[in-house]
Amino acid sequence: MILFVLSVSFRYSPLGIMFLVAGKILEIEDLIQLAQSLGMYALTVLTGLAIHALITLPLIYYAVTRRNPFAFYNGMLQAWLTGIGTGSR
Repeated sequence: MILFVLSVSFRYSPLGIMFLVAGKILEIEDLIQLAQSLGMYALTVLTGLAIHALITLPLIYYAVTRRNPFAFYNGMLQAWLTGIGTGSR
């Protein structure tokens, strides 16, 4: 009996989640303002990640090893591209 209840709840949970999300979307008053805020947030996150990857980490690498960090990045480029290209969802 418990397995039946779990099976039914698992089957209908995506529908319930869809209605919860739809309710939240309908509560949004200014969709353009929300999209702008999300865009600025994404830009801020990407800028921070770029600063970290292109300035902070290379400086730490150089301070520890006294080697060119971008030569190290160049050596890892093939692995990065393979990881990105073969990443599954």
